[in-house]
Amino acid sequence: MSKRHFALLSLILIAIFSRLIPHPWNWTAVGAASLFAGSRLQNLVEAIFVPLIALFISDLVLGLHGTMVFVYGAMTLISIFAFLAQEKIKGPRAIGVAALISAILFFLITNLGVWWMGEMYPLTASGLVTCYVAGLPFLATQATGDLFYSGVLFGAWALLESRVLSLQKV
Repeated sequence: MSKRHFALLSLILIAIFSRLIPHPWNWTAVGAASLFAGSRLQNLVEAIFVPLIALFISDLVLGLHGTMVFVYGAMTLISIFAFLAQEKIKGPRAIGVAALISAILFFLITNLGVWWMGEMYPLTASGLVTCYVAGLPFLATQATGDLFYSGVLFGAWALLESRVLSLQKV
């Protein structure tokens, strides 16, 4: 494994541990790690699987749940989005916008999943709207967490790249 890959994977894994410490709902580094992996890894398979493996390992500790397919699907789409937009996710403003898009994508997919499971909301248009409205506080913490952790991950990586010649892209 190259030093660049080792540093990237280390930053992502360190951030993923944020899921295991006490935190407000959805205030974790997983969305930011998916965004970071997709925008900085050169291999789409790695970009997708790094956050998924970290999610799965932490789910083994925290507990498996019925909406995992939606959570994992949302993180996969975030990594793909970031991978396709690699050249555009540069600089604080672009990273912030990408983090907000990621949070919204996660919100839309996972709330659809909660509704689809039919355990909390009726499978009607009204039930879907109620589900999304009830999820708004989670969107707020997801967005602020994604913004915070994106700043940490992308900022730390920029600092490392500027100081460690072997990490710089050639």
